[in-house]
Amino acid sequence: MLRKGLIRLIAPGVILFWMVMTAFLVQRELLMERAPMDARAAQTPTDAWMGVYLPGDVQVGFLNVRTTPSLREGREGTRMQMSAQLGLNLLGTEVDLTLLGSAWASMDKGLETFDMRLRSGDYDTRVEGVVVDDRLDLNVKTAGETVPLSFPLQGGLRIWGGSGLSSMSLPPMNPGDGYTIDTFDPLTLTTAPARLRCTGREIIEVSGERIEASVVTVESSGMTNRAWIASDGEVLQLESPMGLTLRRVTPQEAIVGRSGAASSDLLGITAVAPEGLRPRNGARRMVVRLSGIDPDVPLPTDATQTSPDGQNLVIASPSAPEAVQTPFAAEDAEALAPYLGGDAFIQTEHEIVRTTAAEIVGEITDPWSRAMAIYEWVYANIEKESTVSIPSALEVLQNRRGDCNEHTILFAALARAVGIPTRVALGVVWSDRLDGFYYHAWPEVHVGRWIWMDPTLGQPIADATHLKLLTGGIDKWPELISFLGRLRIEVTELE
Repeated sequence: MLRKGLIRLIAPGVILFWMVMTAFLVQRELLMERAPMDARAAQTPTDAWMGVYLPGDVQVGFLNVRTTPSLREGREGTRMQMSAQLGLNLLGTEVDLTLLGSAWASMDKGLETFDMRLRSGDYDTRVEGVVVDDRLDLNVKTAGETVPLSFPLQGGLRIWGGSGLSSMSLPPMNPGDGYTIDTFDPLTLTTAPARLRCTGREIIEVSGERIEASVVTVESSGMTNRAWIASDGEVLQLESPMGLTLRRVTPQEAIVGRSGAASSDLLGITAVAPEGLRPRNGARRMVVRLSGIDPDVPLPTDATQTSPDGQNLVIASPSAPEAVQTPFAAEDAEALAPYLGGDAFIQTEHEIVRTTAAEIVGEITDPWSRAMAIYEWVYANIEKESTVSIPSALEVLQNRRGDCNEHTILFAALARAVGIPTRVALGVVWSDRLDGFYYHAWPEVHVGRWIWMDPTLGQPIADATHLKLLTGGIDKWPELISFLGRLRIEVTELE
């Protein structure tokens, strides 16, 4: 039985992962490395519109990207501006997302500055970047705070083919052509290679017009997408394995074509309906066999999730740990150190976070009791609400609402602030009401051993229907893309 209020909960992180995938198809090609800039293309203004569609050809939003020739201090370059709007239905709740971006690239050095912004309801995250020699300097702005970051670069970032997908154009490719380029994703602050290969030619119909196009596969972060490219390099259509499509449209079609959003629930697209036994909430032990994913990539294991034979996963929800005065032995300090610090979104060291955490735990000294106090506070004080955001602990403290990502990031920041090693688990969890596994995030605390908790679902110790696929923060989210639309789950035992 789902707890009261959970009916409005976004299926664990599905929207954010979907948004990141969209970012891969759109923004990442805005920030390409090592590919030459086409001088002629760079001096040709463009104004490209694409509709965003879910399976069933349901349009849920649009993307507009414009490029114009631009001079800065006498240097020739290109200015790019991007805007995207999505209207999504999550368990009957409509959620709107606005994504804004701009960038400037010089003819001689490639990308030099960019500014990306994601807005949804009360949540607003902005990432500004400047390329300085062999370094990318970032300012991440969230909840009124600015966090500076730097990334080393090799050769600098470059616009791909004049402006890549930012202008909806690609360099010409013939069947058999292929190359690899490095990308930077400003939404997840990660870098990754993208491999492109032309697999052939097809006739595609776009806006009532039949056009011969090259078919190009784009592989990155474990997911392979396909692009249909006209002879002049214009991207006509992009598709992901899970059915998300971007298609060239007119401005009028883009803006008025969102009527289907309210009738198509995004959760059903990414749900994993299991084979074998039907799980139930509250299960204490579950054995599953997974398929459809890369067998060479091992899934994380620990005291809760094990793989005795290398083929099956056994998830056993443990009993509550006994009280201990220190969460880890001295010899484990180095290994656990990464789970005590903060980052741009888990602001463990911020005064507001530390003060809030100290008030929650009060005079409690036992780490497990401290973890329970933080769990109870987060569960009681953060409203369960469908949210599309890049979660920030400070912003969650300010807004007091969100889904599993917001609950988990805030819990991690508070727990780490009082000395409890905490990590973020990414995976799927069972829902009785929705009759399937849905993508989810939850925190794990180290109190002598790792214990899975779930302040979103109201489970002090997460039940055995939690299946962990990855461990990590926002930098790991793109890796979850490789499971979407491919993961198959067979439940062979259940207690």
